[in-house]
Amino acid sequence: MRSDGEPLSDHFAVTVQLGYQLGDAFRASDVAGGPHGTPFNDLALLPETVAIHRLSIRVGARVDAVSIELDDGRVLRHGGSGGGARELVLDAGERLVSAELCSGQRDGRTRVFFATFATDAGRILEGGTRTSECAAFAAPEGFAITGFYGRSGDEVDKLGLLYARP
Repeated sequence: MRSDGEPLSDHFAVTVQLGYQLGDAFRASDVAGGPHGTPFNDLALLPETVAIHRLSIRVGARVDAVSIELDDGRVLRHGGSGGGARELVLDAGERLVSAELCSGQRDGRTRVFFATFATDAGRILEGGTRTSECAAFAAPEGFAITGFYGRSGDEVDKLGLLYARP
């Protein structure tokens, strides 16, 4: 209002209230690794209720690739074809609940050097070379690891975990 009591403008003021609420279906972890490679994100490919049949990694000195096979047969794969294949076939009702990811430098680029994944039944799949730059991740209560996001090329450059309700 002006000092004479009249409005400052002949236009009504516009107000906006912003708010947000976390969805119930998915969560995401932080990431390990660096800014190189091509970005990927499994989120748009995951159904709201996800069941994993198989977790696979290709590893040598570093993590070359990660993949998840869903119960519906779809395979979400990221990375290259180097290293040797390792896999864990999950039993019915078994869930991936934690991971540890370690990163390091190769040819001036930060890459994921080591990965270990654990199920709620205590089974583990791991490979690569452990470094001093490691981060541990655990699925939030009521969630399980169901997919990935990050960056990759011939190897996995950056990796984060997607969580969903099983």
